Amino acid sequence: MREAALAQALEKDLPESVGPVFFRKIGPRYLLTNDAGSHLWLEQDPFLSFLRGELEKETPLWNDLAAGGFLGNYMNFEVLGGRWRQRTKYLQEGAGLHLVALTRRNSQGSPYAARPAAGLDDHQFDMTLALARRLAKFIFDSPSSEITLELRGGDPLLNWDVLTFLARHASSFAGSVKRKLRIAAVSPLASLTDEQAAFLAEFKIAVAVPFDGPRDLHDSLRPDLEGGSGWERTLAGVARLRKAGVEPEGFFTVTRGALGRAPDVIAAYRDAGFDAIRVRAPWPAGDARSRWKEIGVGAAAYSEFYRELLDGVLALEAQGIPFREKGAASLLGKILLGTDCGAVEHRLLYGGGLGELAYDYNGDVYPSDEARALASADGDALFRMGSTDLGFANLVGHPTVRALAVASDLGGQPTCSRCAYKPYCGVSPVYNRAAQGSLQGRNPTNDRCGSYLGTFDALFERLRDEKTKTVFERWARAEEYRQGEPLPPFLSGGLL
Repeated sequence: MREAALAQALEKDLPESVGPVFFRKIGPRYLLTNDAGSHLWLEQDPFLSFLRGELEKETPLWNDLAAGGFLGNYMNFEVLGGRWRQRTKYLQEGAGLHLVALTRRNSQGSPYAARPAAGLDDHQFDMTLALARRLAKFIFDSPSSEITLELRGGDPLLNWDVLTFLARHASSFAGSVKRKLRIAAVSPLASLTDEQAAFLAEFKIAVAVPFDGPRDLHDSLRPDLEGGSGWERTLAGVARLRKAGVEPEGFFTVTRGALGRAPDVIAAYRDAGFDAIRVRAPWPAGDARSRWKEIGVGAAAYSEFYRELLDGVLALEAQGIPFREKGAASLLGKILLGTDCGAVEHRLLYGGGLGELAYDYNGDVYPSDEARALASADGDALFRMGSTDLGFANLVGHPTVRALAVASDLGGQPTCSRCAYKPYCGVSPVYNRAAQGSLQGRNPTNDRCGSYLGTFDALFERLRDEKTKTVFERWARAEEYRQGEPLPPFLSGGLL
């Protein structure tokens, strides 16, 4: 009966008292959100009264709706406009994240290894010092006053001379032009030496490591190319890095072998000394595409695993053991703090070209690292824009960047435009290209969309518990991106 009444209310023109609102039914309640980032829970009867314009004024519920900007004839546009500007300030800041692939060589295999594969001694796939010199200056052509330089590969440590050159020269140049600079690197750490660890510590280079948790799982996905155990060598590198005073971050990609093993994954991370994990869904690209039946995970399976892992992490917190899921923490910053989390793929418009640029080992420039990695893994160079010779303005104004912005506009996506999670989410046209063959994609059958729906459902369901909300608020503050600082590293979408 209530469902029929709700359907009738939605078929009619809504009264003026109903402001801009998205909603989603989760369990017996309705989650309301809007473009200002507000959210509010309503039981079914009050929700129906809200849609009919029958709510009694000046009640606690009415006041909550008014404060959140949900009442059309009681909207404080100065306050709501301020929230909107805060959430979209990045659109005025330019590309502050620069991801540089120093080599295709790697000491461990990967489902997303470059094609053709580069041998450990195959230096033709290394960035040259001459190119690195040009890049060290070019990235500061960005109008952004805060620059994040993230070094990727392959394994960037294998092109050590170029890594040290970029770190030194970018740091020196940042000082001379009075820009804030943050440097980061993503590496399996299998080849890390004490001297290298000391250099990373000296230049305050943040480090992230792809770590698949249990030994059997890691070694099956990232085998050591020199015949040993990739798991052992990665953990040895982690220990060496910590000895130098650098605490790395761990990435975990959910594959089929991980399903049902969330407790094992958490235990492996804790045994390795991590106090956090960043969980990612797999991509259908590179070798992962041909091995999808073996390692691929759809949205439903990913969401089930994520809930199990999230509950396991929260159980640790309930025991007084700090441990967080950093992907959730980034999203919770948008939900609870009303701030941009720094993740360019979770923005109103896709951040490729607008918030980040990526550079391959040979100087090819892409709007994002996932676009570069797709070309590397699949040979799909659709998003390649040229070289730095085009100049910064021509690259960020490139037709490719414009096409990505149009394709990712949430208001132009039929499903996204009405989704309750629109204020906190974003579209990746590069993923859509890889998975579904078009920039716009088809969200009702899109695993990325389904995985994020599952993630947001899990977060909002648990936010209704006050103790969990307190934990989530702490997570959000720990990962909060503050305006005026370089973008946090390791938030760019991509294939690891």
